[in-house]
Amino acid sequence: MNCMTTRYREKFLPHVSVIIPIYDAVKSLSTCLSSIQNQSLKAIEIILVDDGSIDGSCELCDKAALADRRIKVIHQENLGLPEARKSGLRVATGHYVTFVDADDWIEQELCECLYDAVRDTGAEIAVAGHFMDEKDCSCAHGSCLKPGFYDRERLEQEVWPILFHNDFESDWSVYPYLCGKLFLREKLVPWQEKVEADIGLGEDVCVTFPYLLHASSMVIIEKPLYHYVQHGGSMMRRRLGEKDMVHFRQIYRLVGDSLPNLPQSAELKRQLRQYMLTCILIPRSPWLLPEMKKLPYLFPFRDVPQGSQIIIYGAGVFGQALHDFLEYTSFASCILWLDARAALLRDEGLEVFSLQEISALPRHDYLLIPIMNSHTVEVVRRDLLTMGAEQNKIRCLDETFIASDEVWEIFGMEADYG
Repeated sequence: MNCMTTRYREKFLPHVSVIIPIYDAVKSLSTCLSSIQNQSLKAIEIILVDDGSIDGSCELCDKAALADRRIKVIHQENLGLPEARKSGLRVATGHYVTFVDADDWIEQELCECLYDAVRDTGAEIAVAGHFMDEKDCSCAHGSCLKPGFYDRERLEQEVWPILFHNDFESDWSVYPYLCGKLFLREKLVPWQEKVEADIGLGEDVCVTFPYLLHASSMVIIEKPLYHYVQHGGSMMRRRLGEKDMVHFRQIYRLVGDSLPNLPQSAELKRQLRQYMLTCILIPRSPWLLPEMKKLPYLFPFRDVPQGSQIIIYGAGVFGQALHDFLEYTSFASCILWLDARAALLRDEGLEVFSLQEISALPRHDYLLIPIMNSHTVEVVRRDLLTMGAEQNKIRCLDETFIASDEVWEIFGMEADYG
């Protein structure tokens, strides 16, 4: 880009395009939109993509556009999140682009901090930390990498070895979410256009990881600036089926095809397989596999015998999958389900208790901890021992089994993509 073009862009065009896909989000949209309109960086355009809303969101979008000339509104039939993002990108004029989900909101300085970071370093992507908001609790999350600038050499040496999967460690190198990041629009568009229109789970992975693998540089900002507003386990517990398996295979193929032809490719493919198993397939196994008789092979506590009386600690994606597995198969009896977020989870219909709500652990054969994060597992183990749990009855996820060819083949992945 020559100097004249740069001066024209800085004077007349927005620095950042903020794209908000919207579907029936009237309850949260005002909060989300206000946080974007009040950004400290004023040279932004706000693109609201109404993806066939029927709850009044479309009227709210039009009203906002009349009051703020930075706002563009697109109304389209309900085509799904990937297509809504594509529609926003097609009308965007900013040199950089970021995304905000209509359920979420952003800190006032998000656009300015991300824009300053790429402008000062020349990085092709900026990554900020984020908050996970649940009711009145807001927990900060960030990369396990040090903040700062990563050129291509540092990306290959420090980021790629843990890009898709950090083998049961506590944090990601880069979270796969599209939100909370700033991308070069022209480099992002080709990756977003590749995403199948009907992929409704895991679509961010298809864009963020390929973009990173082909980026020349990245800058990480330690400060959390994006707020993901959590609504409990409703998405995880929705019924899945063969259509979803087709989508997951599409994700694996699309991301796999993006791997550069370099010596690190074999390691990246191993990580991608681990990511698919631990973050997408196994946690959803009770809802994905139509034949319940296959599920005993997915019980990742191999030395716990059938018919045991068990306590489960953990009601995240693995914990919910394990609990549903036991309900479907009667493989073992769950006599107590524990989680630190019990109050929130009960609002979602889960019969979960916290350690503070019980006076003592009931008699049991085994105490299972279906949690991937190794640091969290140790904290939970310590708390359980304090409550009187016996060390020899505590069981954690069988990491070797989870990563095995046996499990990969159960999901029908081996024949087409192994």
